[in-house]
Amino acid sequence: MVAAPAGYGKTTLLSSWVAERADDHPVAWVTTDQADDDPTVLWTHIVSALKRACPELGDSVAPEASGPSMLVDVVLPRLVNLLDELPAVTLVLDDFHRVSNAASRESVAWFLQHAPRTLQLVISTRTDPRLPLAALRAHGELVELRSSVMRFTPLEASDLLNDRLGLGLGPEEVASLVERTEGWPAGLYLAALSMGDVADRSEFVARFGASNRHVLDFLVDEVLTSFDADTQAFMLHTSVLERLNGPLCDAVTKGSGSASRLAEIARTNLFLVPLDDRGDWYRFHHLFAQLLSLELARQEPHLIPALHKRASAWHAVSGTIGEAIGHALDGDDLTTAAELIEGSWIDFTNACRFETVRGWLNRFPEATVQGDVALLLVDAWVSSLCAQRAQAARAIESVERSGELLAGPLPDGFSSVEASLTVLRAVFPWGDVGAQLKAGMRTAELEPQGSRWQPMASWAIGMGSFYRGELSEADSSFDEAFALGLVTGQWLVAGSSLAFRSLVAGEAGRRDDQHRLAAQATEFAEGVGIGDVAGEVHLALGSSLVARGRPDEALPLLERGVRVLRSWGQPIDLAEALLRLARALLATGDRNRGKAAIVEARGLIDSCPDPGNLRDRLELLDETFRGSPQRSALTERELEILRLLAGVASERQIAAELFVSRNTVHSQVRAIFRKLAATSRADAVRRGRELGLL
Repeated sequence: MVAAPAGYGKTTLLSSWVAERADDHPVAWVTTDQADDDPTVLWTHIVSALKRACPELGDSVAPEASGPSMLVDVVLPRLVNLLDELPAVTLVLDDFHRVSNAASRESVAWFLQHAPRTLQLVISTRTDPRLPLAALRAHGELVELRSSVMRFTPLEASDLLNDRLGLGLGPEEVASLVERTEGWPAGLYLAALSMGDVADRSEFVARFGASNRHVLDFLVDEVLTSFDADTQAFMLHTSVLERLNGPLCDAVTKGSGSASRLAEIARTNLFLVPLDDRGDWYRFHHLFAQLLSLELARQEPHLIPALHKRASAWHAVSGTIGEAIGHALDGDDLTTAAELIEGSWIDFTNACRFETVRGWLNRFPEATVQGDVALLLVDAWVSSLCAQRAQAARAIESVERSGELLAGPLPDGFSSVEASLTVLRAVFPWGDVGAQLKAGMRTAELEPQGSRWQPMASWAIGMGSFYRGELSEADSSFDEAFALGLVTGQWLVAGSSLAFRSLVAGEAGRRDDQHRLAAQATEFAEGVGIGDVAGEVHLALGSSLVARGRPDEALPLLERGVRVLRSWGQPIDLAEALLRLARALLATGDRNRGKAAIVEARGLIDSCPDPGNLRDRLELLDETFRGSPQRSALTERELEILRLLAGVASERQIAAELFVSRNTVHSQVRAIFRKLAATSRADAVRRGRELGLL
């Protein structure tokens, strides 16, 4: 059985196959039409074709002389017996979907069940025929070729369009046509016909779709008109949907029974594509969907907004808010779209779908956004998340001019407009540590216990404390932010908090805790799908490897952290990442790249109104670069003693372990201090770690 929609080359495929075996294998071919709905006519045509392929069949089988009442009882059993005595033969029934009469189909089913082993039946059809296919499948007696294997690949399309038709299209243009047509052979050929006299073929490829006159004529003549009026109306009205299921289509068409109708259309195999194994969700073939949209706009343009509003209402109730918003916008229902966005934008940004929200906002008229404080706040938040500082500042200024700072609560859960602005400033301080800490504390006052925004307040306090060197306070705040982030689904806050707890542990010299927390942060970020946007997580894991004396392994992680944090646009976070990268580069001996990282970090820190302790840390690292010793500056014995100094053993105990005098160890410790420009044991160990010696 070759089953595929119109234009997939079923007849061409079978013709080629038959031509290859014609010399050594007889083939009978029947192209069915509407007249074959009469079983007598159908079998007269079949027997005639078999006689031409196998002349020895003779004239003993004559369906036209027997009448329909004797067909299954007399004629077909006689035909089966005669065929059983002949060599192997193949019978092709092309366009079998045209046979709709039950009696004709049942006669073919009887013949199929009783046919001798020497007969091979080949059916070409647009629809799955009502034949015992399941039984044939179960017995391994059915070979099925469907549209999935008949679609053109880019390589096959290039063969057709360039090698055969000489269009001279580039690989990207061919790939684009394959994508737009979904490999539909007729679509590709119709595109080729349309390009015959086109000067700018690249532009044509970019515009090609169902509005092309060749494609339009083919789809209307061969596809759409093959359905009854009710089914055509159903498909036109549901063409506003990206994906379809029964209840949704019922809601959009204000009808019933859509699930069974979808299953029936899908069974016809005509440009309705299943999206799951259960047959619940479908979509139209892209070009066919374009055709339906064009026809709907031509026939019933006044109905389109209502159809979208019904779809939006169904999706809103079903919890698929993104599609609800899209349909509200498509239906020009800006009020509903704004309400949905204002209440759900945080869920989309938690999933890192920032551009999705920005795309929705861009579809509103500017005046609509300016007149809606809640939408302005969404704009400010999403612009900040996308590092669009200027756009965020404009939105914030508009909010402040509105005079509605005390208004609330807001649909997204903020207690007031002021609370939203305060949290925004706490999360995006743009280089002002003091302002971040102040805003975080103010947020804790404005947002009540249990607010979904409390995790951000704790996180902001943790960040401000960290960059002020208040490690204990920072660790406590990050611990709280992580716990609250888990409860409220704030994955970015939770992942960042774990990562910074690791960095805090590293600054405090708790290496085991540092590595454990970095590993937990990495596992968490990957588990909730934020690994690509959580730069602090990569920073934490890389820093833990540097602390363990494995800077070469740390570099890719730190470089990735820098890339991610650069995209967030926050100068302090990026400067922190660059300093840690520079430290690792120094440890690997790559002084040129390390110096470049320090120079960039200095520029960022200089641009910050309040960089916290970053300037002091920068100067210390820069000093290390200017006068840092190489690994070879310490002897092997001094390196061994430095490693022992990182533990808790005294100089006397170290001497005993090395079987030397205490004075010898003391002299070597002084040499280590001198070479590392250290003034204490702890200072020497810290510098050793910075240089990758430990």
